Amino acid sequence: MPIPPLVNGVLPAGTYLADFSELVAVFDQPDSTTRLALNMALWHAVTLIWSRDATAIVYVNGSYVTEKRDPVDVDIAVRSDIWDDTLFATAFAAAYPGEVPLIDYYFNLTQSVQHMEELFRVVQGQRVLKGIIQLLP
Repeated sequence: MPIPPLVNGVLPAGTYLADFSELVAVFDQPDSTTRLALNMALWHAVTLIWSRDATAIVYVNGSYVTEKRDPVDVDIAVRSDIWDDTLFATAFAAAYPGEVPLIDYYFNLTQSVQHMEELFRVVQGQRVLKGIIQLLP
């Protein structure tokens, strides 16, 4: 399912599959002062994640997938049986120290009963659901 148009500045409720190039094409804004750096940080993060766990599931959310011109970071929720928050923090900081503040990450085991991606669907401070992107390798 392609990424649909935004409604009131956010994705309609649902999970939308997209590869990196589609994600950037839909949410890039040429006049943004932050999106180019966020695109690079996201690419580095997912490349690192998939380099050690090709089956990791990566969800993208936050102001990065809204109409906001200059989001400050990208939120990702990752299901992986190899990575956790600590391992990723160490590896990402070693490989891309200047990009650490640009990625907010949450890791969970593939079969965990805790569903971070469900928390990603809630518009902060409201009872409204929004869409998220499942990034394809």
